[in-house]
Amino acid sequence: MQFMDGENPHILHEAASTTPTGMSSLPEEIQVDIFMMLPVKCISVCRCVCKLWCNLLFSPKFIKHHLNNGIRNHKLMLIDNINRLDTKYFSICSIDFAPETSSALLSFNSALKLEFPIEYKEHFVQVLGSCNGLVCLGMQSIDWHYKINVFIWNPLIRKYKEILTPFSFSSMRYGFGYDCINDTFKPVRIGENKETRGVEIQVYTLGSDSWDKTQPIPYSFPLDHRNDSGLLFNGALHWFGINTAKETSFEVIISFNISTKRFIDVPLPEYTSRYRNRRQYRSVALLGDNLCLFDVDSDVVGISLIEIWVMLEYGVRVSWSKQFSFTEQFPGFAYDLTLVCALGNGELMMVSSWNVYLYDPKKKRRRDLNVQTGMVNKVVTYVDSLVSPI
Repeated sequence: MQFMDGENPHILHEAASTTPTGMSSLPEEIQVDIFMMLPVKCISVCRCVCKLWCNLLFSPKFIKHHLNNGIRNHKLMLIDNINRLDTKYFSICSIDFAPETSSALLSFNSALKLEFPIEYKEHFVQVLGSCNGLVCLGMQSIDWHYKINVFIWNPLIRKYKEILTPFSFSSMRYGFGYDCINDTFKPVRIGENKETRGVEIQVYTLGSDSWDKTQPIPYSFPLDHRNDSGLLFNGALHWFGINTAKETSFEVIISFNISTKRFIDVPLPEYTSRYRNRRQYRSVALLGDNLCLFDVDSDVVGISLIEIWVMLEYGVRVSWSKQFSFTEQFPGFAYDLTLVCALGNGELMMVSSWNVYLYDPKKKRRRDLNVQTGMVNKVVTYVDSLVSPI
């Protein structure tokens, strides 16, 4: 049996013979409703009261119920590399966040610093994905060696699992999601095989603690998308890439179903770039409950034309609709600018390696959230859950 931080198994043993007479006499469904209203720290204490509560609160049924109840209570995780205010090379912060109700008052002043349970002083950290309260992190040494240490971490209950990665790929990109058929979580990595020079995929299953055999795939990726992590949507991971199966390659959104391990091509909207001599950066994101394409055309001084296309019906090319189009100048270079989400007041949250921004399409106004302690790597949404990675 796994115990959360701060739990004492001796307390559980001593209390095991004594069952509380008040609340425990209620029907189980009513007990669950009461427990669901408690903070997670209180739930961890209740697990130590008696065997009845321990079995109930550790049961997969309760954990899933707790997850489904809080799935809309998002948090933002901010990765800040080269943190000049700390001895570490990175810091991880969390902010309570509800996209549907958040407004212009959103601020990083209320950020809570999270302590990663393993000391990594000479590493950068990347968010490789998040799903059901578990966050997949990649630790990479400061010499930018291709070797990445992968961790599945639940920051709420402070449990983690380290995954050993075979050192056979270069130019790697990752993803992380849930296999609903086999009820397990799966990290995914894609990279160039250094021997064959072909692009291959490899899937890890938490239940079996093993990587599948690598499989070649008919895709390639733009060099400036090297650190992209797969976007989880509809049970599949999505990357912007290039289909190389035919004589003439073409750009697509690559979709990889985590349960079936099958690829499909999601077609791009029928459009052409307005500026042929500018640098273009495309990425996939979510806008509400729809897949979207975030298209950035930038010049050398940071003036960018940004277009956001939304796919109203998944997989149907004619359902693409251009929702936003605006021009804005960003500090530094905007070639790695990505969309995080849309707020309840209509503002768009975007992040680059320079800062985090809020843009109001109606007022045509940008606000900088001034995350200036280091190099912002990524802002990702996640939820609180009791799901254990081990």
